[in-house]
Amino acid sequence: MKNPIIKIDTKGNVTQLDFELNNVLEQAYREIECDLIDIITIHIDDIAVDVIVDDEGLMKENPIYTVYANEEMQLFGNVLLVPNDINHEGEYHRGFTDKEITVIQNNIKELVDFENGLIRKVLMLI
Repeated sequence: MKNPIIKIDTKGNVTQLDFELNNVLEQAYREIECDLIDIITIHIDDIAVDVIVDDEGLMKENPIYTVYANEEMQLFGNVLLVPNDINHEGEYHRGFTDKEITVIQNNIKELVDFENGLIRKVLMLI
């Protein structure tokens, strides 16, 4: 069974993916296209969301943020958004509901990136 999650990439694309919950990390490495990940839990309205992020995204040439909380916290590189619904063994139980996807999408804003010549989408937490 597959479950909907959300990917935001550095080119400004937002994609809904269907993930198999029994191997989320393997799929995350492949989708994010990185060697080292970090998982950060954020709250979007009342929804607890795990952001799986390229841990080396800031160290890449011309780093681009995809999640913006404030001047002190931005996440760089491709990210996956997954519901923070895990058991004591760290296994995910489900993907996002349609309502949760709508709430998250309402917090994704288009920004004009003059430096990179892009109109890209960023998850804004402010």
